[in-house]
Amino acid sequence: MTESSNNFKIASDLVTKLKNTSSQLHLRTYKEALNCISNDKDRREIENMVDVFLNIQQTNSSVVVLIHGIRTYAQWQELLKSELEKDAGTKKVYPLGYGYFDLICFWLPYYFFRWHRINKITQKLRNIQAEHPTENIIVVAHSFGTYIIADILSENPDIKIHRLLLCGSIIKNSFRWDKLPKIPRGGITNDCGTKDFYPILAKALSWGYGSSGRFGFKTNEVEDRYHDLDHSGFFNSSFMKKFWIPFIVNGEHIPSDWNTKIPTPCLLLNLLNFLPIKSLLVVLVGIYYQDGLLEIFNKYLI
Repeated sequence: MTESSNNFKIASDLVTKLKNTSSQLHLRTYKEALNCISNDKDRREIENMVDVFLNIQQTNSSVVVLIHGIRTYAQWQELLKSELEKDAGTKKVYPLGYGYFDLICFWLPYYFFRWHRINKITQKLRNIQAEHPTENIIVVAHSFGTYIIADILSENPDIKIHRLLLCGSIIKNSFRWDKLPKIPRGGITNDCGTKDFYPILAKALSWGYGSSGRFGFKTNEVEDRYHDLDHSGFFNSSFMKKFWIPFIVNGEHIPSDWNTKIPTPCLLLNLLNFLPIKSLLVVLVGIYYQDGLLEIFNKYLI
């Protein structure tokens, strides 16, 4: 038996084993089987074969995960959930939360407060993936939720989603989608609001964020779609039915007429987007408190 034939048999046996295993044990069974394969090349080939086998067995049914932004209890999640559950192709909708996230926590750098929220959603996604091993997982994320899902996809190669829908995105415009361990193969759509200034403020005043929810990613991996809306203007039934439901259910990207009418940003927005405002503020604060800090240093530390 050739090496490829042997890998094919291992992958086929693993798929059969997964089908006969309790859904709660799918992820553990999958990892244990791959960990037994010492050769990296064989392990990657078998992993790809398992993905193909599972995709072939998939129906049009899907699992939809909704991730909200900061300072919100996300009523839009329940509205979209209601619209999706009317469609027979959507098996289950999971509105995920990570608790109320205020502006101070949002502004402070990553290692202070953000990791806890990211870990919460990561674990919930893993649980959903284990419970639905043969369904397409589709994620809809808003504002800080977009930052969370980008971080999860970057750092967790075991998590695989099929389609990704972003709105009010604060992911860095330069984010390398092509470097993801597993890019969403069903498509990535980024809905941008040309009245949305929150992504610009997030980029200007804190670290790790970008203005992709206003200006887009401008890359071939993502379909940027522009609308004459503000940060939460997407959250109404008519918009969801026109633009979101077709993408979530069928992967259909409905073009927006506003793509050809995008207004030129004013000078202030351009300055906020391109100048290192946060760094300048830190320098100014440092200069302002310099004498006081020197006095403390001289008095207590010398």
